Amino acid sequence: MVAPQIQGHESINENFKIASKIVFSDSAKTVWEMTMEPGESFPYHTHKNDYLFYVIEGSTMEAFDIDGNATGIINANTGEVISFKIDGNKLVSDKISIPISHGVRNVGSTRFREILVEFHGGGDSDPKSCMQ
Repeated sequence: MVAPQIQGHESINENFKIASKIVFSDSAKTVWEMTMEPGESFPYHTHKNDYLFYVIEGSTMEAFDIDGNATGIINANTGEVISFKIDGNKLVSDKISIPISHGVRNVGSTRFREILVEFHGGGDSDPKSCMQ
């Protein structure tokens, strides 16, 4: 298992990069792309907005806390759309509830790829709203 890439407690609140690469951004939303091979991890970060992601290549993903301890596992299936809403200090979906500050690692045996849409200002993370 790959150890979490934590930069230090003092920079955590400034770390709002929530995926690997920004594809598009405007005042309403930011579209991110992420690819993670089996065993890879994405560093501890904090979400400030509701979001959804479309799974291009599915795998089993594990969220972890500042100390690297697992806080939840999600089986992200290819073709699935998973949306998260902020509820206090949690991110809540119909599959899982995890802390808004977390890291994530690919604990599955296949590559994970996603397109993530982050809604600025508490936008609607219902997938149907993106179609309008």
